[in-house]
Amino acid sequence: MLEKDVMLVATRLIAAEGVKLKDSLSPESYKKMLETAKYHKKAYELAIKKGVKCALGTDLGISVPGTSLSHGSAGVELLYAVETGMATLKAIEVATANGPVTLGPMAPPNGQVKGRL
Repeated sequence: MLEKDVMLVATRLIAAEGVKLKDSLSPESYKKMLETAKYHKKAYELAIKKGVKCALGTDLGISVPGTSLSHGSAGVELLYAVETGMATLKAIEVATANGPVTLGPMAPPNGQVKGRL
């Protein structure tokens, strides 16, 4: 990813929260979820440590109301990024400024939020 300048959108929400929904998944799907979750965090940690560019997203194609996989829960990706080793201010950057960068040359012009620290 570093060599090819590829952006990672880890979608940690799916792996971290999906394992909590055993009763909502078929046995085969739950087994696959457990296997994916087993390696997902380690891969994300490695990417952060190596300096891979990241953006945050959830990959929620559907919403399951009343669960952690419902629309409106995307903000937890910031927490997962920090828990996985990303600096807090970096997590804010990847949650905001890096999203348009994932579109490459097709990215629309985007503004900047500036303030005094």
